[in-house]
Amino acid sequence: MSGTDRRGKGPSGTLDWGAISLVVFDLDGTLYDARWLRLRMAAWLLADAARCRSLEVPRTLATFRRMREALAEAGARASAAPLGAAPIHAADAGGSPTAPMACAGVDFLRFQYRLPAQHLGCRPADVQARVEDWMERRPLRWLAACRRPGIVALFEALRRQGKQVAVLSDYPAQDKLAALGLHADPVVWAGDDGVGRLKPDPRGLRQILARTGVAADRTVVVGDRADRDGAVAARVGARALLLGRPWAGRAKAPGEALWIRGFDDPVFAPLLQAGPADGSSDNMLGNRAGGADGASRARRAGGASQSAG
Repeated sequence: MSGTDRRGKGPSGTLDWGAISLVVFDLDGTLYDARWLRLRMAAWLLADAARCRSLEVPRTLATFRRMREALAEAGARASAAPLGAAPIHAADAGGSPTAPMACAGVDFLRFQYRLPAQHLGCRPADVQARVEDWMERRPLRWLAACRRPGIVALFEALRRQGKQVAVLSDYPAQDKLAALGLHADPVVWAGDDGVGRLKPDPRGLRQILARTGVAADRTVVVGDRADRDGAVAARVGARALLLGRPWAGRAKAPGEALWIRGFDDPVFAPLLQAGPADGSSDNMLGNRAGGADGASRARRAGGASQSAG
């Protein structure tokens, strides 16, 4: 393919950053390495379980995660279903659809605690307290150490080029961003007013587009899950950049998605190399084969920022 089109798509494996005005980042697993964070938290959780001689908290968190994934799947089917279709259902203890969910205005914030509580035989407030403690507050101390190499330099480069930087998350995001030493605006999560849905439902992304005034075809979503981040981008007509390897047991990415190896990927090199946006053609992105020097600088910058964290 030669040249670029109005969706910011260039030759294979490239983007025309001159045609992109907004970059929307997922948070969990994207801005930090979720695998390393899970290992740190698992050790802490097991030590706490041994001290308390109880597996109540690990069992609660595992059940909560499973139910929330089922809610996301139910919401995805609901948002994609035609009007008048059969009701979508939430999940039972085994992850199978059971409880009817209206296709509009699903209060997943209550469902996400109520369903695990029903399975575990405890109060929803108990589930909420454990989730907020172990999944929202305690991980904050480790986030800076798990921050993705190169992300600080990339945020700075995007702003130098006049791009808007936003975050769309399925979980509360402001405290995590502060712990990571990052800033984005707007920051939208699934529990915000007017959203109330998990990705890949597009309500959160559409809210970001409305608040920034940027069209979908000038937007790129950066995430780590094809079935969530790639899918939500596809639903509004935006591009997606997905961290990881497409053959590593991941869901198939939508057609407009591009797999990247990290924030030192050559797709970002022209941003990292360029100075402030001046309207010149030098700010357009070349192909993936170029920009090795820029990628190397990004890797060194990311390593320094991670050590500092």
